[in-house]
Amino acid sequence: MVKGVFCFVLVLAFATLATSLPLGPGDPVYVCSAPVGTSTGGSAFSDEAFYNPGWFNSPGSKVTAIKIRVGGVALDYIQAHYDGEAGPIHGGEDGPGYDVVFTVPEGTDIVAASGTISERWGYVESINFTTRDGEVHGPFGYNSGEAWTREGGEGYTLGFLKGISGDALDMLSLCWNPTGVDSVLLQPVTATQSSTHSDRFRAAKCIDGDTTGPDDAPFVDDTVGDMCHTLEEPTPWFAIDYGKTVVFDRVEIFNRALCCGDRTRNVDVRISDELPTSGSEMFSGGNLFGNFAGPAFNGQHIVITGQREMSGRYVIVQMNNGENTPLNLKEVKAFGKGNPWLSS
Repeated sequence: MVKGVFCFVLVLAFATLATSLPLGPGDPVYVCSAPVGTSTGGSAFSDEAFYNPGWFNSPGSKVTAIKIRVGGVALDYIQAHYDGEAGPIHGGEDGPGYDVVFTVPEGTDIVAASGTISERWGYVESINFTTRDGEVHGPFGYNSGEAWTREGGEGYTLGFLKGISGDALDMLSLCWNPTGVDSVLLQPVTATQSSTHSDRFRAAKCIDGDTTGPDDAPFVDDTVGDMCHTLEEPTPWFAIDYGKTVVFDRVEIFNRALCCGDRTRNVDVRISDELPTSGSEMFSGGNLFGNFAGPAFNGQHIVITGQREMSGRYVIVQMNNGENTPLNLKEVKAFGKGNPWLSS
């Protein structure tokens, strides 16, 4: 009897788990925006074969670049690259025009698109891409017709393209991948860094939630200091301890605002269950989540999204400048979710 009850409870638990977790590979978890443009006889296309939703909220396929042929009155063709692999060309290749390639900046994704439609022909005339860091790239093409905007919503990034094309890009629909839909701001327990310039620039200043206040006030008020700042070291680092194993899907770095923003370069972000022990060599523990080549500018908001979600206790931000340069940041935040099935 006990065995029977145990089996029933186990089956019920797995049934509950199956309904609460995202679907596995091959299941259509994307959403597609309404098409823009007009077609009078082109051929339908879809890059769905390049789409990979990933397992259990992993990012899946990623659009890494988009190539566009700008023709005489509209966009002649469009071609997306998925994880570095070129997809098919959709549209005409023979007409006069010029090619433009938009490469998605490292550490970010396309979260929205906008543009115009030709008032005379109804074809897609121009397009802009908005990335997760808020930057708008474009316009690519002629930006004079009827305006349009498409996005997947909070937590969605561009997954693949579909539409209708002939001698030009007649209609375009953008399909969005649910990357990190369930992610929330992870709450840190403590922070530490490889060294500390002074007490007013201790590690805790980079987890206080303040991304807008003054980071320093030299020659005015020596008590002001809302940033974390190490001593000059070859490979300085900063780390956040979440007190238990959590799942990360992105890390956001807010650069120092007043000056010296270009110190932030050659940055590695790692997820680990242990901390570095030296500011003189790069840490190799855990897993590399992403990197930022830089150099950054004053006040830059840097968003690092990994190729997949990673789990660990610590998020570590480390620079490798090959010289004695301090790390000085305004704030560091990580997003993801706690995982009750992982040990704390």
